[in-house]
Amino acid sequence: MDGDFEMHTDASKIGIAAVLLQKQDDELKVIAYASRPTTPVEQRYAAIESEALAITWGLTHYRPYIFGKKVKVVTDHQPLKSLLHRKEKEMSGRLLRHQAIIQMYDVEIVYRPGKENPLADALSRQRVENEGKVVTFIEGTNEIEKTTNLKNIQDRSKAIQHIKRKLLQEDEDIESMKLQDKFMVINDIVYGIPKKEGQLPPVIIEGGNRETETLIRTIHKANSHIGAGKMIAKLENIAIWNKMKSEIEKVISTCEECQRRKNPQIPSRYTSSRIRPHSLPILRNLRFITFVAAGGLLT
Repeated sequence: MDGDFEMHTDASKIGIAAVLLQKQDDELKVIAYASRPTTPVEQRYAAIESEALAITWGLTHYRPYIFGKKVKVVTDHQPLKSLLHRKEKEMSGRLLRHQAIIQMYDVEIVYRPGKENPLADALSRQRVENEGKVVTFIEGTNEIEKTTNLKNIQDRSKAIQHIKRKLLQEDEDIESMKLQDKFMVINDIVYGIPKKEGQLPPVIIEGGNRETETLIRTIHKANSHIGAGKMIAKLENIAIWNKMKSEIEKVISTCEECQRRKNPQIPSRYTSSRIRPHSLPILRNLRFITFVAAGGLLT
């Protein structure tokens, strides 16, 4: 995928949608369609919050394809054009979180009336029979499958499922409001709120299992066997879990390739049995040269 991207988004009371397009041979072609129904809590959002949700959900859904690339985001909600430039005091907590996520991407938000944005508009108003189901049609699914695998790990965690229920419940309470400062739910997956500028929202999972060990080994091997510090920085854009640092260090310490690099084997032709001592000549009448900073050379 080499051409520039466009992402058309829309939100309605019953759903949000994002269509990904790319310029190929001077023609804009659809790469993927995606939509999902809104939750009861999201259905009470103000219009600008719903439309911002559609953008952040779309960016996160397609991030394996668009992160680090220029993307023109097309919306039919004109006030969103200024979202990236608004000051903190001008926005609610939800809009602040959306602004932080959008600013991680190289995006330009442009306004286009709904009648000129029919694809996303139609998808956002289409009912999905199964609650929480995401409909996606996309060329190439390897990266999306990776996210799905992380979701499978997440679904087995009772603690993370509790966080998800609190974030999605209709009536907010003290616990759910505190959780909103740390986590968010996109595409039925719990993500952490990024703590660093430019960091992608990481999937929240539980560690200490076969899947996290495989994830660490895969990233470690794919990045030329980098150390634990750089591994943490890499993984923080993918997933985070408790005691992640210690697990990374443990897995890397058992990496056979890293051990070979630290303790290279001496080729047999250079083993001690083949080395013969040589007598060194006695050096006589050496002239010593001393460098003196202030006065140059003394001989």
